[in-house]
Amino acid sequence: MRISRNTVLLGTVALAAVLATPTYAQEEESAGFLTHLGQIILGIGAEKVAIDAPQAVTVIDEEEIEQEAPDTIGDIVENVPGVTTVGSESFFGESLNIRGIGAGSSADEPKIVMTIDGVKKYFEKYRMGSMFTDPVFFKRVEVLRGPSSSTLHGAGAIGGVIASETKDAADFIKEDGDPFAFFQKLEYKTNSGLWSSTSVMAFRPSEDLDFMIGYNRKGGENAKDGGGVDIPGTNGSLGSLVAKGTYYFGDAREHSIEASYLSARTVRDDAPYNETDSTLSWGTVDRKIHDTTAYLKYGYDSAASDLIDLSVQLSYSDTTVKESDAKGTFIAPANYAYESWTLKVENEAEWSGASYENFLTAGISYSNQYRQAEISEPWASPFGGPPVMPGDEFLYHPQAATKTLSLYAQNEFIWDDRLTVIAGGRIDKQETVPTTGTPATATLQNTSKTGTAATLAAHYKLNESWAVFGSASYTERLPTVDEIYDQGSFSPRPPSFGLGNETSRNFEIGFSYQNSDVFQSGDQLSFKTVAFRNNMDGQIVTNPRAVPGGSEPGKINLGATRIEGLEVEAAYDSEKVFGSLAYSKLNGRNLSIAPDAANADLANVLPAENLSLTLGYRPVDTVKLSWRVSHSNIVNYQHFDRTRRGYVPATSPAHTTHDLFASWKPDQGALEGAELRLGVHNIFDLDYNTHLMSSGTKKTGRQISLSISKTF
Repeated sequence: MRISRNTVLLGTVALAAVLATPTYAQEEESAGFLTHLGQIILGIGAEKVAIDAPQAVTVIDEEEIEQEAPDTIGDIVENVPGVTTVGSESFFGESLNIRGIGAGSSADEPKIVMTIDGVKKYFEKYRMGSMFTDPVFFKRVEVLRGPSSSTLHGAGAIGGVIASETKDAADFIKEDGDPFAFFQKLEYKTNSGLWSSTSVMAFRPSEDLDFMIGYNRKGGENAKDGGGVDIPGTNGSLGSLVAKGTYYFGDAREHSIEASYLSARTVRDDAPYNETDSTLSWGTVDRKIHDTTAYLKYGYDSAASDLIDLSVQLSYSDTTVKESDAKGTFIAPANYAYESWTLKVENEAEWSGASYENFLTAGISYSNQYRQAEISEPWASPFGGPPVMPGDEFLYHPQAATKTLSLYAQNEFIWDDRLTVIAGGRIDKQETVPTTGTPATATLQNTSKTGTAATLAAHYKLNESWAVFGSASYTERLPTVDEIYDQGSFSPRPPSFGLGNETSRNFEIGFSYQNSDVFQSGDQLSFKTVAFRNNMDGQIVTNPRAVPGGSEPGKINLGATRIEGLEVEAAYDSEKVFGSLAYSKLNGRNLSIAPDAANADLANVLPAENLSLTLGYRPVDTVKLSWRVSHSNIVNYQHFDRTRRGYVPATSPAHTTHDLFASWKPDQGALEGAELRLGVHNIFDLDYNTHLMSSGTKKTGRQISLSISKTF
């Protein structure tokens, strides 16, 4: 892996700026900004601190989520090293890319596992994004980069895992206060005129029972880019509802039952059919979109034995898109849905000796996911052919069920509080069952595939401040329904029954540093550096030889590709001054074609080299001010030109954006207990887009957000 001298200089200067910031004494409890590197990690083995995790992990807590005033999950994670948004600014046109994995297509969606409270989320549809849940009720997001997390989260997480956690009653009710709490938040954004109202009621009638219910409503017009031009698809209204409760019982409260329901619903008239690229006019369509996440969970944490900490979770996820009244489109309006049920049984056992601790997580799960796509109203193609009627299926968006049985285990061994070794394995048995009895699926057959994943990672503390770590992981991604059964549009071609699994062999090595009282009493400094190489084989792509009515299947497996990179995170906190830094640089090669081929360097799918630096100041205990500058370098790459049917040189220019944030939490007077926030994104109204956004699709211009909230 080659890193330019300018790259090293850029990162060194920025890190020096953080380290050289003057500091002052602080109380221990005031250190709260080390969110990226000092948070407990729930996604790997035992509960660990991010700085001590032997892989690349970033934690975004409630304070940072509130600061960003996010409308999408991308707003929360796009400043994480190696993570960028793909598609558009539309709430329904955004997907994510982690370490060069993820391009908003059916072949990339399953390479990044996304969960809410442990419930897997998945949606794929041509020219739409991948996750439509409003993050207004999120309190925590973990980004686990790379395939090391496949063991616990599912074989095939080549890009990584984004695990979100929603708020519960304990986040609103004071421990020794009133058993009832009411929370209200009002927010307004100037660019799009977006308004938002969030109300939450929380109850704790006894120490064994708590419950909350919350509702958010937001709406606005199209946002404008830095040039003052409307960004199509960013208008509309959205309603979100959450209900969540926990009940503990038993002599030692060792039993628990937890239930949650999260829903986001919107109706959009004359929405752009092409949500992912605002520069291409594909007509409009009316859409009703409903996303649901729910689970019922039983827990048993034995008071008599540390070997039993059992959980049984039944979860449900459904994302439904209903289309009607299409105007100027060449694709029939239809109803699309991904509906899944999952039953997971998991146990965490721990035991220890004089100089060691051991944590073993083992589980079994079974899921059934159904992919739906049916014509919603009579429609005649502008290209000719017989008209279609409601209930007809698509050849190019086949319906099928995906049934997956999984077994997994991961062990974490800690010796002398210095050496941590994590080893795990997983096997997924998958069967795809197409809908039968219609012309679109009459010739299809069931398919069966098996995928495996394995991880070995180690973390060693050289002393109280310095540590080194490394990992090796292997995972396989199984073909999706779309990849196996897609037969094209009008003249059918053969399904891709012969597809093999995609594989990833990933290696990481890094070091970390953490210390307190570095410059002044009570301050804290930490940083973490990770270098990785991901060797991938059998990537599933569109077959260039496939033609309508031909004999070639639509999808094939490619040869080898490789992506490697460097990621750096740093954080500093003191009583008055705080700061953070995030940096990433990636390179990639398609090893299955000639080194001098136009698309051999994979620059068209890799995020730009990026640096984000935040500096902040607390003039008094109740006020926090911060400034963030983010810089993305120029990218020269090869763009596939559909009109020329080949690759042509293209450039994504460098850009630098600035954001300001301020918060005030009054501790006396009429506003005592309230929180007021001001955020200014893209201060200088830069007219730009990121490298992996659809060509010409712009980011939002200057956006000022104002909010006030209070718990009563």
